[in-house]
Formats: sequence, structure tokens, C-alpha cells
Amino acid sequence: MRRRNLLWLLTAATVGFFVGFLVFRRQGPLPSKDEINRTLNELAIALHQGRPLLHAIERAANKTTHPRLKKAWSDVLNLVSQGRSLSKAMSVHRDIFPNELILAIQKGEIEGNVDIVLLNYTARH
Repeated sequence: MRRRNLLWLLTAATVGFFVGFLVFRRQGPLPSKDEINRTLNELAIALHQGRPLLHAIERAANKTTHPRLKKAWSDVLNLVSQGRSLSKAMSVHRDIFPNELILAIQKGEIEGNVDIVLLNYTARH
């Protein structure tokens, strides 16, 4: 019985590793923090200048050439254009946008100062 459980556990772990590996290969490496922060800074500046949110997201997306980050911003743009909040749209890509960032943006949405929150976040990270 123990041997069978151990064998099952090893099989599950191996399958999980290979699935994760295939997803990584298909999607490519994650962007660096610097690359993410450059796009966040662009978003913050556009918002601070009074640009509409959708335009600011487009500017952020155009600031990067990293395929996964570009895709993430494209998804965020699509979700926000469908009526989702910025924090909810970004939470779809938690592999790229850290939870701390999403929570900070959520707070900024409530307080009406997302641009300042983003500028502070990029200055600290």
C-alpha cells in the first residue's frame, strides 16, 4: 500500500513538472522586474497627464518588446475595455504582476490616485 502511494506521488510530481515545463516553453521566460516597472511607469505617467485609462494601457503595452508582457498588457486592455477594473484585469496575470502591486492598485482605485500609487510602487521596486 505504501509503495503504491509513493509510486502515485512520484508519478504525479513528474507529470506536474513536465506540464509546468511545457507551459514555460510555450509561454517563454517571465519579464524582468525592470521591464515590468518600465511599463508601469509609462502607465503612471500617462494617467498622471490625464490620459484615459485605455490609452494609458496602450502606452504601457507599447513600451515593451517582451512577448509575455506585451500579451499581458493586451489582455489587461481587453478586460478593462469590457468593464473590468484595472486591478481585476491585472490579477489575471499574477505570474507577471505581483499581488502587492494588484492590492496597491486596488487601493488607488478606491482613493482615486492610481497614478501616484504606481509611481510610488515603481520607485520602491
